Amino acid sequence: MHAYLPAIDVLMCHCGVSFEEACEQLGVKAEEITESDTREKYLQVPEN
Repeated sequence: MHAYLPAIDVLMCHCGVSFEEACEQLGVKAEEITESDTREKYLQVPEN
């Protein structure tokens, strides 16, 4: 799963998709991420 994190990051940051959408596009289940702080990092809403 960790190999997908950079791709998920690119999809989220540059394409504007959600964490779940990025996982879906890559064919990965979002539930596969077991480290809570890694998942929380990707689910946080950026402050503007």
